[in-house]
Amino acid sequence: MKRIVLIAAAAVLAAEVFVPAVYAKEEESSSPGEKLETYHRNPAPESIPALLREIDAAALNQHAYPPIAGFFFELCRANPDRVAGWLDIVGTFRNPLLKRYLLPVASAAVPAQAEKVRSLFGPELPARLPSMEEIRKLATVDPDFAWGAYFASGKEEYVFDVLNLALSRIPKGKKENINLTAFAAHWSLLALSQKYPEVETILRNRFRSAPEEELCNFFRSVDVPMRRRFLSEEQLAQLPPPEEKPLPERNNPFAGIYRNWKNRKTSAEETQARVDAYEQLFLEEFPTGDHADICTFFDYYYRGNLPPLKPEEVESTPRTTPWAEAARITRLYRSSQFDAARKALSQLPRILPGSFLGRVLLLQFCRSGWGGITRRNSSVTAAGLSRRSKRPYFPANGAAGAATSGSTITSPVRAAAVPVTGASWKIA
Repeated sequence: MKRIVLIAAAAVLAAEVFVPAVYAKEEESSSPGEKLETYHRNPAPESIPALLREIDAAALNQHAYPPIAGFFFELCRANPDRVAGWLDIVGTFRNPLLKRYLLPVASAAVPAQAEKVRSLFGPELPARLPSMEEIRKLATVDPDFAWGAYFASGKEEYVFDVLNLALSRIPKGKKENINLTAFAAHWSLLALSQKYPEVETILRNRFRSAPEEELCNFFRSVDVPMRRRFLSEEQLAQLPPPEEKPLPERNNPFAGIYRNWKNRKTSAEETQARVDAYEQLFLEEFPTGDHADICTFFDYYYRGNLPPLKPEEVESTPRTTPWAEAARITRLYRSSQFDAARKALSQLPRILPGSFLGRVLLLQFCRSGWGGITRRNSSVTAAGLSRRSKRPYFPANGAAGAATSGSTITSPVRAAAVPVTGASWKIA
């Protein structure tokens, strides 16, 4: 029984802390992600049945569900007479998680379809379906949902919802109380306004009459060229110089689980105890000969107890056992040998242990995207942690759905966590 509890705790720990980052790549304009983003420019409800099937066939990144739900919410509100037909398609989805996200927003947008939604839910029917007001409020706490709703409708109110989140991101003089969801919202506004002129126009019109306090808050760390895109010369003269943002330490992708406890409800002591219990689970699973390497790996990967290294201090020859090689990869990253680390990480699945528990952990280690984190640093962390905002009536874990193609959809905020050139919500 204790073992089962530890395995469950380990799964929760891994899911919450080391969710792999999946980033969008440039794709042709006909991709489902591009169609979703630009739908508000030329609404075509007759194209939605085919689009829904394309989305269901795509491998959805875990952060893609809220924006798709927001998109479908506004789509149903604008086309109540078509919702019944769209629900017939949603009912045939092979991705059950996508289905569970879209059904509640459809009933909220068009209450007349509530009975049909209940019948499609089957045994997973929630105690009650949400109201339109409850679903609409999601846009005020989740920038991904808001962007999805904007892409469907073009309503500037959703851009303002994201802006209001961004304005609350860092109370002045209280940098230890950073609101990471709001930080991601701020970043996405700057990124998506570069990609979509209509977003830039909405923001420019808003800032034209905004109070000085709001401008100072939003543009506090924004450079002057970016400020000029939104503000008049008179407004620019009233703002203080941009605050300098210290660059994060590029060669330290090891925050360690219990070193991040300040932004979590779990205390440092409790989180450390969980890591210790998780480590003990592996020590019991594997032979004594692996214990030293397992302990080293946990100390580096989970606890972050690895000081900066020089390249010559790290062995260049791959190790033949999975735990020793995993520990070597952490040392490669810590010594800033990112290309070598990524190459070694891509080969690690070839020597995975036979144990199911070990395979799961090391595969998750391979997918953790540390190569991207070393380049994107705190922006990635901000966008990733923003996923913890509450979403009633939706599944608590945004696990990837049924992958029936090589495509991946991610969220606009997650995509906006890369540098603000070319940020988007696309399919890779």
